[in-house]
Amino acid sequence: MSHITPVTTQFSDIECLAVACQELGLVLEQGEGLTVTDYYKKSVAVDARIPLGRYALGFQRQADGTLKMVSDFWGIQHYCEVPKVRTAVAAAGGSAERGMLKLLERPYGVAATKKEIARNPKYRGFRMQEEKNQEGEVVRLTLVRRTY
Repeated sequence: MSHITPVTTQFSDIECLAVACQELGLVLEQGEGLTVTDYYKKSVAVDARIPLGRYALGFQRQADGTLKMVSDFWGIQHYCEVPKVRTAVAAAGGSAERGMLKLLERPYGVAATKKEIARNPKYRGFRMQEEKNQEGEVVRLTLVRRTY
């Protein structure tokens, strides 16, 4: 059944979410006046959204700082025009909610880790090595102390 459903996430950094989207070839729109709409044309306001064709995936900032994912997931499951998203949904047994979370988790985690390492002075003197799988996705980050 088509309706807008909220999904709790652990995402909290909109910049890292934008980097994750870019890594996946998706666009994260940010700004005032953004909405996501269901089949019945009911809309909800969002702080950011990822257009996926007829439907979009939205994110609403919560009081605890996390981003709640909202969308008409039935619409994404049936009408998404992005092949990578369709593949993720299919791999999640047809669940658009699980598919989108699974798709975004890894690149978001990598972006958040890189941001923390760059920001935190205790990691000075280290360099980061990435290990990627056949699809070019980062699967391991390793910090190595620089030796001079």
